[in-house]
Amino acid sequence: MFFTFRRLVITCLCLLLSMASINRADETPPTSNASPNTADLSTQSQAREAVLNSAAWKRAEQAFNDWLSVQTIYSKPQVEYLKAQLRDKTSKMSATELKAFLDQMELKLDILLSSDVTEARSWVGSRMSVLATHKRDELQKQLPDVVSMTAAQLEQYLYNFEQKRQTSQQADQAARQFRQMQTQQIQQSVQAQQASVQQARQRAQKAVSNQATRQVQQGFQDSMQNARYNSWDPNRYRGLVAPAAAYFDGGYRW
Repeated sequence: MFFTFRRLVITCLCLLLSMASINRADETPPTSNASPNTADLSTQSQAREAVLNSAAWKRAEQAFNDWLSVQTIYSKPQVEYLKAQLRDKTSKMSATELKAFLDQMELKLDILLSSDVTEARSWVGSRMSVLATHKRDELQKQLPDVVSMTAAQLEQYLYNFEQKRQTSQQADQAARQFRQMQTQQIQQSVQAQQASVQQARQRAQKAVSNQATRQVQQGFQDSMQNARYNSWDPNRYRGLVAPAAAYFDGGYRW
């Protein structure tokens, strides 16, 4: 019985000790989750630097700056905003996120530097140069955010823009044709009026010329008539001189 009691006491003590050790283990915070591993941070930083210093990243960065230097539709403040946005976004990205961003950037640059987009950019630039200030500001507010957009979003934006551009070009062409038709009609009307005036002038000149000709002819006829009247014609006075001649010739006998 003594051994049984002793065994019971020992068992209770073991249980108490084990419970105390469990409580102490619960109170001690795990060291693995208390703070980030310095080695991991160093590895992530090196991976970021490797992406940022890679030839592909430098090519994309240079291509982006080249595009900003040749484009004519974004204003200077908008260009500075795009550059600042690019720096801010990339400074917060991990190495994996930078690689994904680089892939998207390369795709977007291929789109922005394509011949179709270059033509569209030139069209927008020429159109903006003739717009009023408020209209130009409204158009600039609708320009795409090439830094935040994905390549798919940028391509969709440019597709929609191309549809609008074609519609606008068709409207411009129709307006030009209408103006040309109006101009042609005005020119034809002016030419018809000029021809009518010229014909009237010619008729008037012809009438004056005919009148003058008739007057000359009438004057000539009158002068010829006068000349014939004033010239000596023995037959004209034959009736007057015949009796006298007959008298002297003994024609009249009493």
